[in-house]
Amino acid sequence: MDHREKGGYTQHKALFYTDEDQSGHEVVVYVGQTSHRQYAGPASPQKIAQTLLTSVGPSGPNIDYLLNLADAIRKMGKHDEHVFQLEKIVLGLKNFPNDIKPFTW
Repeated sequence: MDHREKGGYTQHKALFYTDEDQSGHEVVVYVGQTSHRQYAGPASPQKIAQTLLTSVGPSGPNIDYLLNLADAIRKMGKHDEHVFQLEKIVLGLKNFPNDIKPFTW
């Protein structure tokens, strides 16, 4: 993650609690900085999905990160409406690749 999130993020440690274990686990959280040149600002789910679909960073396509995140959330038996909404839109957009030009950082 340090390599992937190297631009425009600050790293913080936090305690993460699960339903099964309330003792807390130390995790690392990356927070995007609104002052960074790549910060897109508030955007509609459609615009976010378009960016995810067409962006590629040092660790690969952003769509892979989104799809893997959605899969991991499902495997944990959890639900994240925002992630699943983006996944649905991105998968719909993938059906029209000629309308989209890839964007790389």
